[in-house]
Amino acid sequence: MQPIPTRHVLAFGILGICGWLAVLLHFQSVSYLEGDLLWVAPPPPIASFPEGFLVMPGVLAGLPLIALGATLNHEWLTQAGLVLGAAFFWYCIGWQLDCMRGLVRTDERPRIVRWYLSALIVVGIILLPFDILAGINLGVHSCAVGIPPYWAELLGYAIVTFWITIGCYFGWLRFRDSRKQRYSLISLK
Repeated sequence: MQPIPTRHVLAFGILGICGWLAVLLHFQSVSYLEGDLLWVAPPPPIASFPEGFLVMPGVLAGLPLIALGATLNHEWLTQAGLVLGAAFFWYCIGWQLDCMRGLVRTDERPRIVRWYLSALIVVGIILLPFDILAGINLGVHSCAVGIPPYWAELLGYAIVTFWITIGCYFGWLRFRDSRKQRYSLISLK
């Protein structure tokens, strides 16, 4: 029996999960009684955090649809870009896992998979200083009226920081491996 390629299972699984979460978030609404004075804005629905975790690394792949949806003010187009971008990211991760499992050789990966993962590493390294600056300003406005609770802001920041840190870590591994190969011929006695 042949092993099932991880790339297909992972991509279609994430597509289904993210699509379901996007539909769930679209139809979920918060109702308030009129006349209530709200000092803080309501927190986002809990389903937005797992969806954010799954779709965050795929934003670069879905950027054309996301930008078009944001420009035309169509939420469904933006969500479609996020879901399709997430499916593509996890498809690329599936290729990496299949290479590690020995189902395919590393040189059999499509170029677009290699380019996308390399682009994510570069984007992660570029965004790291901006993410640190955003973390310094986290919660500064928590006493203002109409601001979401601090825990929701902190959790959203943690999701973004996790993915940026993963990209920087893999960038560091590549840099370290290239330095080992370059200076392996020099031996100090």
